[in-house]
Parts: sequence; C-alpha cells; structure tokens
Amino acid sequence: MSKLFWKSIFAILLLSALSCREEAIVEQPLPPSGTTVTLLNTSFELGAGPTLAGWTINDSSLVDFSPDVPPTGENWSLTVGAKWAPSPPAVSRSFVALDGTHIYELRVWAKRTGVGGTAAITWKQANTPVTLKSVPITDSTWTAYTILDTLTGAQGDSVGIRLAGAISQLAPGTTYFDLCVFERLE
Repeated sequence: MSKLFWKSIFAILLLSALSCREEAIVEQPLPPSGTTVTLLNTSFELGAGPTLAGWTINDSSLVDFSPDVPPTGENWSLTVGAKWAPSPPAVSRSFVALDGTHIYELRVWAKRTGVGGTAAITWKQANTPVTLKSVPITDSTWTAYTILDTLTGAQGDSVGIRLAGAISQLAPGTTYFDLCVFERLE
C-alpha cells in the first residue's frame, strides 16, 4: 500500500478523534450558576504570616499558630488549647443571616493532641442565646470535618462559626484547625 493511503487513513482517524473530543466537551452540562455563597475561606494566613483578622477571641492566652498543617494547607494552622472554665477557649466569626430558610455548611481540617475541642455552626436569633450545631474533634491526625445545618432566619439574626478547644480540668490538649470554609448553600 502506498504512503498516500496510510497518510489518508491517519488523517481520517486523527480528525475523527478530534471531533469526538470536541463533542464530549460541548455535551458536558454547565455547573449551576450562583448556587453557593462562600462566607469564609481561610487558612489563617495573610501573606506569609498567620492572622486572625476578623475573628473574635475569647481567651487569647490559649490561642496560637503552628507550622503543622494538613496535606493541602499552607504555612500555618490555628491552635486552641484546653482549659477548665465554664466555656472553652475559642475563636468565632459571625455573619448577618438572610431572611428565609437556608442550608449552611462548615468544612474544616482539624486534629487534636490530648483532649480535643469542637467545630460548630452558631446561630443567634434576636433576643435568644446562641445555639450550636457542633462536631467533636476526635482524630489525632489531620481529618476533614463537615457540618450541615438548615436554619430559618429573620431580621436581626446572625449565623457563624466557632472553633474551640476543650473544657478539661486535668487533661491537657490542643486542637488544630486549618482550611476553614463556611458557605451558604441555596
């Protein structure tokens, strides 16, 4: 067979492969637009240094940073120690809740040494105490934790997150947090 024949076969196969490839790309559905609102996406860093800008800290003596980070972390993680007190040492952040029913999701990487703390979605309705939906940090290696909560908001309500150490009288402990993402899912 001639070289021209084989070149023609090669050209036909190449064009067929390319056209199939284009069709596969064109036929893929587009992701839904605007379905998730990211309220917070932080690795507790600003530039090369650690930061808690925008966070409320209830006991700064037990809050620090560590270069120990999860597999996809950057340079720093947040650490919160344990304390014997009515409420655990914690950092928190609040956002204005929208009217109506919405699903909120908190994703955070965490681990513990000693006794572990919690990660929580907080909910504050006007003139009522804060309520929590929390997950205990139980693993001693970096693990991804997720919390989902469906909340119905009204004017004056707030939603947020709280990353806390443990309440412990005798046992020491430190809870590490990193790659914290808080989203409103529609």
